[in-house]
Amino acid sequence: MDNYRKVLLKRFIAQEKKARWAIDSFQVTTLEELLDRATANVANQFKNSISVLLLTEEDYLVIKSATGLDINKVEHKRIPIGKSLSGRLVKRGEPKLFSDVSRITDTLDDNLEPYYCGSMISTPLVFNKKVIGLLNVYLPVPSEPFSFDDFNIVITYGNQTAFAIESQRLVDKRTEELKEAQARLVKLNEQLQQDIEVRKKVEEQLRKAEEKYRMQFEGALDAIFVGDAETGIIVDCNPAATRLVGRGKSELIGKHQRILHPPEEIEGELSKTFRQHLKEKQGQTLETQVITKTGEIRDVAIRANLLEIGGKKVLQGIFRDVTENKKAEEEIRKSQKVLRDTIDAMPFGVMVVGRDKKIKQANATARQLTGYGEGELLGQLCHQTLCPAEENNCPILDQKQTVDHSERKLITKDKREIPIIKNVVNLKLGNEDVLLEAFIDITERKEAERKLKQLNKYLEDTIAKLDRANNELKDFVYIASHDLREPLRKISSFGELLSTSLKDKLNDDNKENLNFMIDGAKRMQQMIDALLTYSRVTTKGVDFETVDLNQVVEELCAIELAVKIEETGAKIVTPERLHNVNCDPAQIRQLIQNLIANALKYQKKGAVPEITIRSSVADNSMVRVEVADNGIGIEEQHFKNLFVMFRRLHSRREYEGTGIGLAVCKKIVERHGGNIGVSSTYGEGSTFWFTMPKQEMRVKNEELQASIVS
Repeated sequence: MDNYRKVLLKRFIAQEKKARWAIDSFQVTTLEELLDRATANVANQFKNSISVLLLTEEDYLVIKSATGLDINKVEHKRIPIGKSLSGRLVKRGEPKLFSDVSRITDTLDDNLEPYYCGSMISTPLVFNKKVIGLLNVYLPVPSEPFSFDDFNIVITYGNQTAFAIESQRLVDKRTEELKEAQARLVKLNEQLQQDIEVRKKVEEQLRKAEEKYRMQFEGALDAIFVGDAETGIIVDCNPAATRLVGRGKSELIGKHQRILHPPEEIEGELSKTFRQHLKEKQGQTLETQVITKTGEIRDVAIRANLLEIGGKKVLQGIFRDVTENKKAEEEIRKSQKVLRDTIDAMPFGVMVVGRDKKIKQANATARQLTGYGEGELLGQLCHQTLCPAEENNCPILDQKQTVDHSERKLITKDKREIPIIKNVVNLKLGNEDVLLEAFIDITERKEAERKLKQLNKYLEDTIAKLDRANNELKDFVYIASHDLREPLRKISSFGELLSTSLKDKLNDDNKENLNFMIDGAKRMQQMIDALLTYSRVTTKGVDFETVDLNQVVEELCAIELAVKIEETGAKIVTPERLHNVNCDPAQIRQLIQNLIANALKYQKKGAVPEITIRSSVADNSMVRVEVADNGIGIEEQHFKNLFVMFRRLHSRREYEGTGIGLAVCKKIVERHGGNIGVSSTYGEGSTFWFTMPKQEMRVKNEELQASIVS
C-alpha cells in the first residue's frame, strides 16, 4: 500500500509540474529564453539528469540549449538528419526510452554525440504534424533508469515545448513584421517631408522666376509647359518637360496640349485640368496623368497660372512627377491595411490604445470576447473595458513601466468579468505613440487550477482512507498470525498427546473421531498460513527490480522443488532463454514455484511429468511467460473458478492442498499490472500463462491504482 501511495503522489505532483510548465512557458519574451527554460524545467524533474534541446534547420538538427552540458564544448552542434543518434530519432519522429543508450550509440559508425550515456528519453517536438526539433534527457550511469511515467512526463513536456516554441516564433515574426512596417512608415514619412521641402523650394524658385523668368525657366527641375489659353497650342516648354514626356522640344512646340494626356483625361478640345485651370482652379495644384512618347502613363501634379506674355494670354503649367510618391502612398496604405488585417487575424485579443487611454482599434477576437460590435469599442476608455483599474493608475502611462505583463479582468458588454493574461508594450504607429495591448482568455486555465486543487484534496482524502485500510489489514494479519494460530496449535498438540496416551484405551470409533479433530486443526492451520501468504502479496511486497527468470527456474529446480522432481522423475525444460522482467524478486519466485508445483502434482498415476517453460514479448511492454505440462488437464467449465480462493476441483484424498495457490498467483500478477490465464485440453495437459513488465520499464498499472482510489 505504501508503494501505491508513493506512485499516486508522484503522478499528481508530476501533473502539477506539467501544468506549471505550461503556464511558465508563456512568460518568456524571447525564443532563446524559452529554450533555456524548457531544458532547465525538464532537467529539474529528474535528479542528476542532463537535457538537450535541438531544432531542425533545413537538413540538420542544431543544438540550441542544454542543461547540465556545456554546448560551447560540443564539437558537433549541427547533426545531419538521418545521421548519428538524434538524426535518426528525429527522422523516425517517435518518442523513445532507452535503459542504456550506450548500447545503441556504440553500434553507430557515424555517431556525433559521444556525451549521451545511461538511461535516456528522446521525444520529437511536433507542431501541426511537423517535427520541428528533438528533446533528449539522459541520466548518466550509475543513475536509476527512467521509468515509463518519466517517459510520459517528457513526452508531455515535448508537446508543450513544441507549442510554446511555435507560439514564440509567431510572436517574434509578427513583432518583426510590425517593426519592419514601422521602419517603412518612418522612412516614407521622412521621404514625404523631403518631398515637401523640395516642393517648397520649387515654389520659391517659381516666385523668383517672375524676375528672372527665362533663366529659371530653363533650369527648373519641374517640367514647365506654356500653352495658348485660347487654342491650347503649346508655345514653350523647358528641358524638364521634354524629359517628362520623352519628346524633343521640336516635337512639342506647335502641338495641341492634348498630346500630353491620355484619352481619358481629355474633355472636349482640352484636357480636364487645362480647362479647370483656365476657370476656377487657377493657381491650384491638380493631380492628373501624362502620357510619354512610348505610351507610359505617369502621375503628375500640375500647378498652372494664367499669364500675359507679349499681349497674349497663356496658361503656364508646372508639372511635378509624383509617380513615385503615388507608389509610396499606395505602399503606405497597403502596409497599414496589412497591419490592420494582421492584428485582426491574430488568435488572441489585440487592442491599440492612444495616449489619451482611448481605444483606437480592436481586432475580431477582442470584439468576440467583449461582445461588442465592430466600432462599438472605439473611443472607449481602456481602463473601463479592458482591465478595470483606478483612474490615473495605468501601469505604463501613469506608473511609467515599459512593459505590463499581468493577470487582469475583461469587462464584457453584458458586464461579465473574464480572467485574462495581458501584455502591453509601447509602439509608434506612424507619427503617433500608442499602446499595443494583447490578451488571452484564461478562463479554462483558472477552471483547471480549481479542479487541480479539488483533485489534490481528493487525493489527500484517498490516501488517508488507504492508510486506514492498510492499518486494518495489518491488524488482521497480526490477529491471524498470533491469536488464531496459537489455539489451533494447542488443539493439534494436545490431540496428538491424547492419541498417544490413550492409544490402547480407545475403541476404533473414538480413535477415528480423535484423528478427525487433529486433522481438522492441521487443515485449519494450513488455511490460515495460506491466507497469510495471500495477504502478504500486498503488505510485504518490495520495490521492483530486474529479475533473470532463467536463474529463478534453475534455483527452484535445484532447491525448493528438487525432492519432488527427483521423486517423480520430472523433466523441466526451457527451449529458449527466458526474458528478464521488472518485478518483486520474492513474489516472481513464489509465482513460478506454485505453477511448477501444480504441474508436478496434477498428473495421471504413474506418468512422468514433462514441463516446458517459455517467454515472449507481449503488447504494452510486457513479457508473456507460459508453463505447459502433460498433466490431467482441466475442463473448460472450471476455468472461471481456478483463481478463486478455496475453490478446489478435486478432493483432498485425490490431491492435497489448500485451494489458494492459484489465487496467490493471480494476486502477484495483478500487483505487477499483468494478466494470468490458462488453456487446457482435458486429459492431455494445461498451459498456464501470465504477463510481467519488461526489464526497461517500471510498473504501469493505472487501472489497479484507479480501482484502489475508487
